[in-house]
Amino acid sequence: MVKTLSTIIFLLFATVSQSKELTFVVHTNSGGHLINSRLVAKHLPKYLKEKVVIKTMPGAGGVVQANYIYNIAPKDGSVVGNLHSRMSLVWLIGGKNVNFDYSKFTWLGSSEDGRKGPIILWSKTNSDEFIAGYEGKTKYSPLKFIQNISNIKMKKIYGYKTRAETRLAFEKNEINLIINSLAGVNTIAKHWLTSSEIKPLIQWGMGVKRHDNFKNTPTLMNFAKDEETKEMVKLFETQSMMSKPFVAPPNIPKERAKILQDAFAKVFTDPDYVQDSKKAGIEVSPIFAKEAEDISKIISANKSSKLLKYFSR
Repeated sequence: MVKTLSTIIFLLFATVSQSKELTFVVHTNSGGHLINSRLVAKHLPKYLKEKVVIKTMPGAGGVVQANYIYNIAPKDGSVVGNLHSRMSLVWLIGGKNVNFDYSKFTWLGSSEDGRKGPIILWSKTNSDEFIAGYEGKTKYSPLKFIQNISNIKMKKIYGYKTRAETRLAFEKNEINLIINSLAGVNTIAKHWLTSSEIKPLIQWGMGVKRHDNFKNTPTLMNFAKDEETKEMVKLFETQSMMSKPFVAPPNIPKERAKILQDAFAKVFTDPDYVQDSKKAGIEVSPIFAKEAEDISKIISANKSSKLLKYFSR
């Protein structure tokens, strides 16, 4: 009887343990980040033995989600999320709605190393009459920074809800200038690469280095004429160091952090995940937890109030 009772208790405990649920918070309802997050979430249960539930939380270009993970989500390791790559830049600039410290998240890694591929300003015009579009209404818009550095004349249209909406406006010729990473184009809009009317205008994310496929496309760093401007471009480019970063809230139990970090590392190198990503056109060039944390600390150590003036118009 005692043995039977012990067995029942063990089975009940095992059932409760195996029913643990991980909430995976995604900052967007569409695009490459959502596709990649779904693929990661698909393969995580293999290594966590937990049910993974996707929850989308768009808003303020990813700030709403970042604030939620940092301040509101339980600190027990039951919530993880994919930060927008530009959250490093948002934190560097600061603002009353930025209620997180970029370096203090529990870093789980990034499935893509942004230093291996550029972000590109794509153009659909041969004139200098540029109409650029971007998501939301934000002082953190990279269009402002690019305009200030390169002196390109552009009319900026904000308010698109998602990158998908901005991309549709670009396809329909409502705008003729758009920012998209090469990795994102490979995932969502591969036809741009062979289109006769869509051209790369400026690339950034790799310093002065130009991507092998865009040898004739200037880098943003090429427009920097003095040391301060070069330093500001370097800070601006920190947003591309980790293209698809994953985090948990700060101060979760160390044991749980290690479990999550190990699980994400295993997913990033899982042959099935890599194959699924390849089918979706998503780059897999992982940065693991320790390096991700080190990168976040380097970024945080270089916070500068000078950066704000480059987003002034």
